[in-house]
Amino acid sequence: MNQIKKSGIVGLGKVGLTLARDLFNRNQLLWLCSESYIPELVLEEFPGVEFNKNISSITSLSDILIIAKADKYISETLNTLRNQFGSSLSGKVIMHLSGSKGIELFKEFDETGAFTASAHPYQTFYNPDPSILKDICWGVQTNHSFELIEQIISGFGGKAINITHLSTLEKTLYHASAVTVSNYLNTLAALGRSIAKSAGIDPELFIPPIMKTTLENNFVSDDIPLTGPIARADIETLVSHLEALTDYPLNLRSYCLIGLTTADRAYSSEILSKEMYEKINQLFKKYL
Repeated sequence: MNQIKKSGIVGLGKVGLTLARDLFNRNQLLWLCSESYIPELVLEEFPGVEFNKNISSITSLSDILIIAKADKYISETLNTLRNQFGSSLSGKVIMHLSGSKGIELFKEFDETGAFTASAHPYQTFYNPDPSILKDICWGVQTNHSFELIEQIISGFGGKAINITHLSTLEKTLYHASAVTVSNYLNTLAALGRSIAKSAGIDPELFIPPIMKTTLENNFVSDDIPLTGPIARADIETLVSHLEALTDYPLNLRSYCLIGLTTADRAYSSEILSKEMYEKINQLFKKYL
């Protein structure tokens, strides 16, 4: 692995840009490739780095090639790469970053002699700051040297987890878990912020501590750490919430839908009796 020093990145969305910044800071970025428009301010971030508008314009192969494109473009990108460079890819490391696609995308690469892997950073990249790479897990699938990919990910400050054994269905569920705890958490936070503003309180002051405690409570045990009116089967309080939200139809709908899902969890965890579960379900559906 000592001989592998330089990387090239195909795709400069938020994930690609985050990795590019990290590699550049470590003097390990050889080139970037993006068919999309790249703002001048971004270009100015990487003095001395070669920029390519497409794969055919790449003049020298890096030791590590990172495919940081949207899932629907990965197969096409890999095919172009293989057709363009063929056996010149021998000994190179090629990684795509998809959370839902696996190593099946590399089925035509055996003849090239490249080391291939699916390496997905289990992180949200709304803010493409390299600091968010520290200590995160990467789900890795490879038919080659896991240790090789592990060393690359370690360079980013991450922890490689070998998930090569996952089936196609399990890999999809793996990605669904990331979407749930990241994307859908945004919906909960946005709902809470909106309701807090309607109440006339400062969400930046009130919400972060309670969200932090709730998140921490969820990793103390396997039990759902549910408190509040659903856990207590407090119909009266739930009705007061729903009535107060009637002037805010989007928030009311979100509150009801999330409440229904929460009631499902509470019932399956034996926090709610069947009778109270059915009453709470009927209540939320009445306000939808």
